Amino acid sequence: MYHSGNELRFQKDFSPMIKQLQEHPFMLCSLGVGSYASIHRALWEYFYACSFVQEFQETQKLSSEQLINGVFGPHWQDESWREVLRLIAGTIDPKLVGEIIEFLLKQPVSVVQHVGYHQFQLEGADHLLLVVNCLAEVRDRSVIAPMVNRLLNYLQTAVWLESPISLSSEVAEKLIVSIAQAFKDQPNVLAWLKDCVWREHSTFCAASIKAISQAWTQPSIACWIKEVAQYHPDQATRRTALAALAQHFNDDPDTASILKYCAEWDLDPDARLVAVQALIQHFIDDPDTASILKMSTQYGADHSSSYDPVRPVAVEALAQHFIHDPEIRSILQDCAQYNEIEDARLVAMQALVQYFADDPDTVPLLKDRVLWSDQPHWLGAAAVDALYDLHRQSNVHLLADDFDLSSWLKDLAQNGEDYEVRCVAVDAIARHCVDDSDTLSLLKACATSDEHYEVRRDALVAVIQHFADDPDTLPWLQALAKQNEKTDMCHLAVEGIAQHFTHVPATFPWLKVGTQSDDPDVRRLTLEALAQHFPDDPETVPILKDRAQYDDDPRVRLVVVEAIRASHVQAKDQQCAEDMDISSILKDRAQNDDDEYIRRVTVEALTQHFADALDTETILKACAQNDDDSGVRLMAVKAIHALHQQASVRNFSDTSDTIPFLKDRAQNDDNSGVRRAALEAIAYCFSDAPDTIPLLKDRAQHDGNSNVRRAAVEAIAYCFGDDPDTIPLIKDRVQHDDVSYVRRAAVKALYVLYGQSNMQFWADALDTILWFKKLAQEDSDEHVRRRVVQVIARHCIDDPDTVPWLKDRVQQDDNYSVRLSILYELMNRYARHPQTWDIMSDCAQND
Repeated sequence: MYHSGNELRFQKDFSPMIKQLQEHPFMLCSLGVGSYASIHRALWEYFYACSFVQEFQETQKLSSEQLINGVFGPHWQDESWREVLRLIAGTIDPKLVGEIIEFLLKQPVSVVQHVGYHQFQLEGADHLLLVVNCLAEVRDRSVIAPMVNRLLNYLQTAVWLESPISLSSEVAEKLIVSIAQAFKDQPNVLAWLKDCVWREHSTFCAASIKAISQAWTQPSIACWIKEVAQYHPDQATRRTALAALAQHFNDDPDTASILKYCAEWDLDPDARLVAVQALIQHFIDDPDTASILKMSTQYGADHSSSYDPVRPVAVEALAQHFIHDPEIRSILQDCAQYNEIEDARLVAMQALVQYFADDPDTVPLLKDRVLWSDQPHWLGAAAVDALYDLHRQSNVHLLADDFDLSSWLKDLAQNGEDYEVRCVAVDAIARHCVDDSDTLSLLKACATSDEHYEVRRDALVAVIQHFADDPDTLPWLQALAKQNEKTDMCHLAVEGIAQHFTHVPATFPWLKVGTQSDDPDVRRLTLEALAQHFPDDPETVPILKDRAQYDDDPRVRLVVVEAIRASHVQAKDQQCAEDMDISSILKDRAQNDDDEYIRRVTVEALTQHFADALDTETILKACAQNDDDSGVRLMAVKAIHALHQQASVRNFSDTSDTIPFLKDRAQNDDNSGVRRAALEAIAYCFSDAPDTIPLLKDRAQHDGNSNVRRAAVEAIAYCFGDDPDTIPLIKDRVQHDDVSYVRRAAVKALYVLYGQSNMQFWADALDTILWFKKLAQEDSDEHVRRRVVQVIARHCIDDPDTVPWLKDRVQQDDNYSVRLSILYELMNRYARHPQTWDIMSDCAQND
């Protein structure tokens, strides 16, 4: 679609439309001379990639070095560029793609900035995904075969270590599926993925199942997935295998029977759900499906569980596919009344209205459901909606001639015996009787007179939502707020006025009066409304500043600080942030507020919105050093870390006092979390500083907290793998740290270091192998021993002593998890070894 300059000009008025076009598949592009056109993003990316390839291959304006450092270097972290980079890789010489991949693997990625709920989020693995996707575009890999092998080893190491913290399921799936697609033709990749499925406590188990089922479809894979679906100990992996079996191997003669068994007997309700959904989708005509669905509407394999997602699905499937079965009507009626699962009752009611509207029992059953008090409000509301659906149908005679549904509900709203029933009636009246002349007065009466707060609350909310345009509503709300001071009804009325009546001229003066109320909740609500709806009024900012500093309730001050942050974001678009003097308020609250949580919030706000201010880092350092609350100090240190992570963008000119400051916090703060955060900030932002490696080595050995020592060990391995003292120091931690999970982290770090240096190392370093074997025998922690056993089993396959040694460990180790781990390794890596069968038989009989 083309627009001339006269029809579409690039003005401020068009900025929302331009933003929407840029965020959707079509992009707005300039054609020059005030003309614009929309182009599909995929086409734009293709043309953009072609322009770089043309400059490199045809006009030779770009050299190989410029392409790597000038195109891939600045943009590999930018999500909007990744498809362009991938397309470039698919067009240029494979040898150059190999150089680009080597370049990308060397780029530093800080683990710390990608941690969320202790898991690596998607952006933390983007560089690996980009590398794999670039390789996938190479058609002739023979010219870069050594690099391909190195890359595969690198990725397998990253997956096994989980980088070095656990990965989120989203990252695991994207990464594993990409690896499977890119390396499908590489030998042993399938075996490696199968091994990932049987790893304990790994996010890669389910992801590997998906990757295998998508990339390989031969019958042997179907047999293997069937085994996983039935016997894998991890529920999520079993569910994934069932879904893969149904999706990719539904023609296999065993698939239906496996799904039937799991639908009936699997103790995991989500696995039963997957099996039932697969039966509905692929085997609805099987003679056993209807009976399984009928049974599934009543109970699952675990009768004691209150969670059962299968029942509503089974009810809906029976209604859709087996409506002519003579038992279905009674099953639906029974489920609608007595099923323990609320969603199953809802689906059953809806099915009765849809398929059995003419049945004489349907209306009485729905009326009974409305009057039933022992149920959530939404279920009663659903019963009312079902009655109205019947009422609107052509067969209105189903409702008795003397039965007026609206009048019945209005009577229930005022006279129902149970307050839950009255709440349902109030909600139904507001939704279905809004045009009745007496509805507003009835709702007001319920809001002021009902003895139960929940009924009054629902009625008040209904008045605000459905009758805000009535001229009497605002005065009524104001009077209600005044009559019910310091109560929840007052707060609801104030909130309603603040949200729905800001367009009324009288509201602003009324809100200003509310900011001085004796009730802190009223002050909080009115201040929030002023900041949100009247940010440009000259009186608003002085009121906010005053309350942020002098209000005696911390909840009020917190709301004001949050409102100021939001006002700043809005003000940046209006280019009047400096007039609001937002930063001075936040800086004052970060250091002087009595409430520690408010100080934490303001520290975060300073980092997000005023990172470029000259005194922001100074204030953060003061908070990190002087605040009495360790949480504030921790937030401030992390904020300093965040500032310096973007140092290349923000162009820090002087960091001379930052490193000594962080070093002091890493050594002397009395809170271990602060020390750890400071240590990680130094390691990942100032790895080139001469004091960094000595500090890390000292903290890895001498810090009194195990979390700090562990962080130091991981940082040394990640940032200083080439240092000659690194491996000896980490070996020392493996042997001598008195906390087991520090030793585990150290074993992981050794695996990283040895794996990155040379995989052939394991075949040559006899002393290292003997050292690991001794550790597997002598360490007191079973997790350390198990980790070491896995390392030896996976990297000493060609050593003739490995299986005899594993046999000794499986017989002698006193921990079952270590012995079980050895059996997994034997099954997956040494299945054809002559001693493996004897070892397994002995364990089966004697363990």
